[in-house]
Amino acid sequence: MKNILNRIYYNYYNIDKNYYFPIDKDYMRFVFMLRNEKIRNLTIDDAIEKYRNRNNPFKDVVLNNVNNHRDYLIESETIHITYPIEESLERIKVLYDVVGKKRWKEIFEFDYELLYNFIVVIIYRIFMFNYGRITRDIEYIKKYDDAFPDSKRCYFTKKELYSFFNNNPQIDKILDFISIDINKQEKKTDAAKLLYYDGKYYLYFIWDFIYNLFDEIEIKILDHTDDRDKYYHEKGKCFENLCYDKLCKYYPKERIYKKLKYDYKDGDNEVDLILDLPKSYLIFECKSSEFNIDKFSSNNELYKRFLTAFGRGFKTINNLDNYIKSGNSFFYKGSKKNKISFDFKDKKVYYVNLSLYNIEYLQTQIQKIKKEFIRPVNIYPICWNYLDYGAIMKLSPLDLGLFEQYLEKRTKLLNEKKNITFDIDEIDAFGFLTEPKYEYVYEMLINHINENVDENFMISNGAYRKEFNNMFDKKFIDDYINKIAKYYDT
Repeated sequence: MKNILNRIYYNYYNIDKNYYFPIDKDYMRFVFMLRNEKIRNLTIDDAIEKYRNRNNPFKDVVLNNVNNHRDYLIESETIHITYPIEESLERIKVLYDVVGKKRWKEIFEFDYELLYNFIVVIIYRIFMFNYGRITRDIEYIKKYDDAFPDSKRCYFTKKELYSFFNNNPQIDKILDFISIDINKQEKKTDAAKLLYYDGKYYLYFIWDFIYNLFDEIEIKILDHTDDRDKYYHEKGKCFENLCYDKLCKYYPKERIYKKLKYDYKDGDNEVDLILDLPKSYLIFECKSSEFNIDKFSSNNELYKRFLTAFGRGFKTINNLDNYIKSGNSFFYKGSKKNKISFDFKDKKVYYVNLSLYNIEYLQTQIQKIKKEFIRPVNIYPICWNYLDYGAIMKLSPLDLGLFEQYLEKRTKLLNEKKNITFDIDEIDAFGFLTEPKYEYVYEMLINHINENVDENFMISNGAYRKEFNNMFDKKFIDDYINKIAKYYDT
């Protein structure tokens, strides 16, 4: 078993080049299968052969969706989208902000900041270990050995984990929460936890580990919550605040408007966020309702849950668009006496429906959802999840003209070419639409594609996504190390 865990680690992180499986989700399913003692007792080659004979990732999905040939669920089984680590960690802060410092400590028995630092340190250690093994850089390996004298293997031990944090006894509580004995895996997402076997801890799927940790934290909070309606209300508010704070990092506060209201039809209506750009207004509708594509067995279930989670956001944006197109420009903050006017005559308006949860496979083709599931609207917004929001808004001030071109092109594709699916990853769409050399492709899509024909335009296998993640992850790790260095200097 130890040999299998080590070999899978080296293979998954490309330290050796056997490439047992073509996609990440095969690795996850294989690790999940290792809860079976009979599989664990096989050689690595026999275990992999057994996995391949038993597992057809399409079987259950296809059987459940015989009438849904163009299937989001099959895409979710074969394509694994990852996100920048910093944004994934920040997402967890929504839950911390809901319960507060005191209540968090009562529920979890460890500090939120310690959990955050613990996760970053083990990820940093994995990156350093892997880099040394891949490059075989002797000087680098020496520096690593000096920094981590007890970490010469691909796994962690409790001793070294304690040594990173001055033997803080809260580490036991953290390990109890974020790790699982490999024998006791119950659901497929357990494979993405810190896996324990024979006194050793393994972490394979870093991004999935952080993303799924959000769900584990929320489940525990809800188990200690009497008033769930109040919790969900606070969660929505905290998510809006997090989105506002993120925007304030990259734009002057005087260009950002939060919680404005306007009087239209049924009375008071609210707008979550408005960003005043040079030639346009970017309006955000923030939604914190749970949505997980892996929990559905058919397109019908998926659509219904999507409508429950985001339908109201589409209606809100549609009403606001009607208000603006009717010639209205006044909003107010607090009371109706505090009026704010916007220049909608000379500036364009773009909308983003912003989700706390991943809406991959749907966010780039929201305009295609069947009418029986979601009523068509006058304007389809761009759809981002929070993780993409952080990455895109961080880059946008570098070239506002290019960013506004992306908003215009993306909105035009969604609303004028509804039968075109423009990739399945919004970061790839963003990267492609901001590349001047591909302007001719956009013009072709707008002017020469028959809008009555269902088309899928796929971009080069996540090239932009990979570039984004590498850039942001490196900066995040570098910034964190500098922060730690300053802390120890003081």
